[in-house]
Amino acid sequence: MRILVLSAGQMGSVATYLLAKYGKAEVRVADRSRERATKAAADVNRRIGSDLVKSEVVDVENADELRRSMKNTDIVVNCVGPYYKYGVNTIKAAIELGVKYADICDELVAAKEIVKLDKAAKEANATILTSLGSSPGLSNIQVQYSAQRMDSVSDVHIAWTSSQTDPFGPSVMKHCLHCYGEPHQYLEGKIVQVPPFSGREFVEFPPPVGKVDVVYFDHPEILTIPMYVKGVKNVTVRGGIFPGDIHDLIESWVKAGASLMDNYDIDGTQIAAVDFLTAVSMKIMQAKKNIPAVAAQRIEVIGETNGEQVTHIHTSVGTMVSGTVLPLFIGTMMLAEGKIKEHGVLPPDAIDPDMFFEEFKKRRGAQYAQIGSVFDFRKVQN
Repeated sequence: MRILVLSAGQMGSVATYLLAKYGKAEVRVADRSRERATKAAADVNRRIGSDLVKSEVVDVENADELRRSMKNTDIVVNCVGPYYKYGVNTIKAAIELGVKYADICDELVAAKEIVKLDKAAKEANATILTSLGSSPGLSNIQVQYSAQRMDSVSDVHIAWTSSQTDPFGPSVMKHCLHCYGEPHQYLEGKIVQVPPFSGREFVEFPPPVGKVDVVYFDHPEILTIPMYVKGVKNVTVRGGIFPGDIHDLIESWVKAGASLMDNYDIDGTQIAAVDFLTAVSMKIMQAKKNIPAVAAQRIEVIGETNGEQVTHIHTSVGTMVSGTVLPLFIGTMMLAEGKIKEHGVLPPDAIDPDMFFEEFKKRRGAQYAQIGSVFDFRKVQN
């Protein structure tokens, strides 16, 4: 099986490692930086003790270059964000070439455009697996697991958190600023825009995290969960970074009436607020030393079974990288082995949850105990 991983960044490098070591795949890791691609391939080969991984220079903004690289592969794993900028055209190329595809798209604005490609993918007999990370991704699959065990579902509440020391890159911080600044939620049966930093709750996450202040966050679950869980009235996604000083910084900017998405003139130079706040946030986070690097999720599914209201709670803990890339790895291997047979654009909600968790157990030795338990990604990430 030939797999092309786009991006030699943190997510792409870990995906390359998992696919090469546990998937026994012939992997090419591609990046627009030759130095990064070469280093990522060399690091993975050293860790697995082989030369299975090759490196390649590919700029996803160069359509000809991208298609030329994709022609020589069976599956494309796209870890290049932001997906509103790089995801749609890469998927169009995969559909055109008939190549299987998987990504970790976590942007609602991109997901709305990606699902519109479903008809084209079906007509081309192409399988496009999108948004298969932690949230979205594992969160959707957990919701499907519960929905299949209830007669009906009325509410889904998803919350995630990450410590400032859980490796945050500038691109992740910019993504967070966008999602804080223009959040949407699925309320009373429709997608609506809500005020920034609204919907505040203090959510209890698994140890060692504890209680964290989270607010409405712009994520694709609010789009795809209602597509697969018929009759659901409310789907909310909240997120938060701890400790809360980064939250306070961003919220104070918004409460002062300034936009997170605007540019500002500083001595004749146009500075984007998102760039300024990212730089300041990164400086603050890099100074933190004594906080555990950890991320966590809590999923609440409320519904009815036999006329009685029931609530299922799913929780997980790990790191942002492990929680994101492990579901991507499982989904990619299911694609590779033909266990996902449907054509079209498939969000994680389309994956059979029992099959997914069985694959997780088989490939990583992790038994997911499901409802009411904590799944610890830290035990299965290496």
